[in-house]
Amino acid sequence: MKQRMIWMPALLLIAGFVPAVAQDEEEAETYVYASYFECDSTRLAEVDELMGKTAPIYDKAKTDGEIANWGWLRHHTGGKWRRLFYVVGSDANALMDTLDALGERTDEVEGADAFGEICGDHEDYVWRQAANSPVSAADEAGSFGVSQYYRCSFNGEGFADSIVESHFAEVFNAHVGEGKLVSWSWLAHQIGGEFRRLLAFRAASRADLLNTWGEIVGALSNEHGGALRAFSDICFAHEDYLWMSGS
Repeated sequence: MKQRMIWMPALLLIAGFVPAVAQDEEEAETYVYASYFECDSTRLAEVDELMGKTAPIYDKAKTDGEIANWGWLRHHTGGKWRRLFYVVGSDANALMDTLDALGERTDEVEGADAFGEICGDHEDYVWRQAANSPVSAADEAGSFGVSQYYRCSFNGEGFADSIVESHFAEVFNAHVGEGKLVSWSWLAHQIGGEFRRLLAFRAASRADLLNTWGEIVGALSNEHGGALRAFSDICFAHEDYLWMSGS
C-alpha cells in the first residue's frame, strides 16, 4: 500500500500545538490524532506547497462537521520532527474512519506521491484532551506553540493529571490574555509511543509565548513548589518543541 499524503499507517507519536476546545461536562470528549514527520530539509517548501493544495479537502471536512479542526505546523525549534499534521474530533474511532476516507481524497491531489518522498518517516499519537483553558470562538489565532512531551510513570500519571487540574491550571489560566497565551491544553496518551502526557501552549507571537512561558515556570516554582516536585517525580523527563502555524 502506498503511503498517503497525510494519512498515517502506524500509531506512534503526536505533537501538540493544538487548539484548546471548550467542553461542557455533558459534551463528548476531545481527541487529537496527529502525525510528526521527518522530512528532507531541502524540500520543505515543496511539501508545504503540497499541503496548500490539500488544505481545501480538510477545510471542507471541518465545514461539513466531519472533523472539529485540523492543522499543519512547521518546526521552529526542537528535535527531529520537521512538520506536524493534526486532526481533532470527539470520538477516536470515528476520527480514524474519517481520516481514512479523507486519505482517499488526498491521494487524488496533483503531486501527492511526492509527499512520501519528502517526508519519508513519521510517528503518530492519539491524545485525549484532559484539561484546557476556557476558550471562545475568538481563540483561533495563536501562530506559535510550544509543546512539552512528558515521559511519566504509568501508575502515577492519573495523579499528575490531578495536579495539573488542581494546582497548575489556575496559573496557566492567569496567563491567558492579550500579550500572553491564547490558550493551553493538557493531553493524555491514548495510543502511541513512549510519551504519556503533552502540555501545549499557544500565543500570537514568539515573544509572547516565550516570555509567558518563563513567567509560568516562575509562578509554579513560587506558588506551587510542592505540587511541582510531586509532578516531576511522576513525569520525570520531557522534550520541548516550538511550532509555527501555516503551510
